[in-house]
Amino acid sequence: MVDGNRNRYSSIYYKPDLYANPVIPSAKESHLLKMVTGYYGPFAFITYGYSNYKSLERILNEKIGTNFTDYSAILDWGCGCVRLTSHVVRMNSGISVYGCDIFQELVDYCARVLPSANFVFSERTPPIKAYSTNQFDLIIGMSVFSHLTEELQFRWLDELKRISTPNAILLLSVHAENSMAYARFFTHPKLFSEWSQKGFADAGRCRNLDRYLEDKEYYRNTLHSTRYIREKWSEYFEVVDVVGAANARHQSVVVLRNTK
Repeated sequence: MVDGNRNRYSSIYYKPDLYANPVIPSAKESHLLKMVTGYYGPFAFITYGYSNYKSLERILNEKIGTNFTDYSAILDWGCGCVRLTSHVVRMNSGISVYGCDIFQELVDYCARVLPSANFVFSERTPPIKAYSTNQFDLIIGMSVFSHLTEELQFRWLDELKRISTPNAILLLSVHAENSMAYARFFTHPKLFSEWSQKGFADAGRCRNLDRYLEDKEYYRNTLHSTRYIREKWSEYFEVVDVVGAANARHQSVVVLRNTK
């Protein structure tokens, strides 16, 4: 393990056997890497996926006192091409793992390479028709709320509340204080002023998915403050903590509990 320079949750983890038998799109499917990550590098895909898994494992252990194996139904909301999901499955035998994504091509790929998990297509707006009320006791959503409009984030929080069980735990990443220093598209003075005053700012379109979305305005680069999360998201869930630099070495991971 090589410690990151922000905090212990941003560490980079290396596990040699993952590279011997990786779950990763083939050369013919390399566009799936670009869709999900914005780059084509397989080494970074595997390393960051596993490091993200280890970070979430640590958060569960230290903030909640649990492990992945303590949950009966785990959802990776916005699973992409199983960069994270594959490690959840491979490191925890016997657990029930689900995933959903807004692109059918990604869902088909995930189902093929990770048949022990269950994958479904999700519309870009709620609800997720395939899921029932009170279905999941752990929901993970990495790099989803970091790309939604403010109005749509509230609709999705309501939907995640619907499909989560009482006392379920949710781990959801956002661009927050660390991202302000990390990402160049958050450095404009006007944007910083808006974010500082309101706690939420929209930096405009994220063009990574322009080739795949008819609605070019759907996928955004958005920024939250920890104060905003604690004030606004607490209307839906108990905000247990906001852990800085815990996803992709700059996104914060919001730890929520469904107290309904």
